[in-house]
Amino acid sequence: MLCSVGTPICRMKTISVLMLVLLVCYSCAQRDWLAQIDGAIGDFQRNYNDMRDASTRGADKYFHARANQQAAERGEWGRATAWALSIGREIVPLRGSFSSKSDNAGLSGWWEDKKAAWEDKMADMDANKYGRNGGDLGKLVVKGLPEKYWPQGYTPPDDAP
Repeated sequence: MLCSVGTPICRMKTISVLMLVLLVCYSCAQRDWLAQIDGAIGDFQRNYNDMRDASTRGADKYFHARANQQAAERGEWGRATAWALSIGREIVPLRGSFSSKSDNAGLSGWWEDKKAAWEDKMADMDANKYGRNGGDLGKLVVKGLPEKYWPQGYTPPDDAP
């Protein structure tokens, strides 16, 4: 006998089964979380490849923002993935970026290198946040960026090439 109707154990089993059913139903309704994560990772990879292909000086902030915006548009899990990838990329120092002195630069040269690297990381973080919050990517397009990478509907200012 599984349980006698009305006993505390029977009520606990019934509540447990109901909670499990609700959890499964909720999970089914939210099953796109994995697709959002996978899509967000793809957005970052695609934008990284585009940035390398564009090879345009100063365009990194645009591609940072674009990757974050595309990932965030996928939903809450895409936005969370964008945040995690952005933080991870900017917080973890690149090989050698904060480790040793520059050759023959002396202490002041070493400090200037580290200061510039830190400022660049903070600017990247601002661009990441700007993109995740749906900022206008047209404001980050730099001169010389190939047209195929422009945001949809973007028209360059009159003084642009």
